[in-house]
Amino acid sequence: GQLLEPLCIDGGGFHIKGSSSMGKSLSLKVAASVWGNPNKYVKTWRSTDNALEGTASEYNDSFLPLDEISEGNPTILGNIIYMLGNGTGKGRSTTTGHNRIAKTWRIIFLSNGEKTVEQEMAQAGKKTNAGVEVRVAHIDAGARDGAGNDLRMFDSLVMADTGAAQADKVSELSQSYYGVAGMAWLEHITTDKAATTATAKQLI
Repeated sequence: GQLLEPLCIDGGGFHIKGSSSMGKSLSLKVAASVWGNPNKYVKTWRSTDNALEGTASEYNDSFLPLDEISEGNPTILGNIIYMLGNGTGKGRSTTTGHNRIAKTWRIIFLSNGEKTVEQEMAQAGKKTNAGVEVRVAHIDAGARDGAGNDLRMFDSLVMADTGAAQADKVSELSQSYYGVAGMAWLEHITTDKAATTATAKQLI
C-alpha cells in the first residue's frame, strides 16, 4: 500500500479462499503483525459501506485486512470492492446543502473466506463484472507436501511437525512480536524515495 502513491497506481486486493480451519484468519493476523497488534489491526467484513469508508481512510497508504467475507452484506459487496479499489467514498451533502469533501485513500486490502467473491454475490442474486474482478485477485488456500500431508496455509513445516501445531506457534509469536517490520519498511522506502520508486517499477 505504501508504494501505490509513488507508483501512481490504483489500489485493490487479494482474497484468500479455502475451507474452514485452513489458517486463513491466521494469515491475516500474521500480515497485520507487520504493522501492529493483530487483534486490533484486523477488521471484519461485518460492517456497512459507510463504516468501511472511514476504516479505509484510516488505513490510507497501507494495507487493510478484512476477515471472513461471509459476514458481509453480499448485496453491496461489489460496490464495496469498487470503493476500496477506487479509493473514494460517497459524495454527500452537508445540512446546508453544500457538497461535503469525500474521504479518499490508497490501500491494498487482504480478505478471506470459504467462498469466492462471485459465489458470495451470487447468494444475493448479484453478478460480478470485470470491474470487480480486476480489483480483487483470488488465492487458493491449502497445500500438501510430497507425502500428501495437509499443510493448511503453509508451504512447508519449519516450526512444528504438523500444520496445526505450526499454526499455533505462528499465532503465539504474532501476538508477542509485532510492528517492528512495518517501521523498518517505512524507513527503507523513505530513505531514498526516488530509488525505491525506480526499483519498484523495475520489479513490476
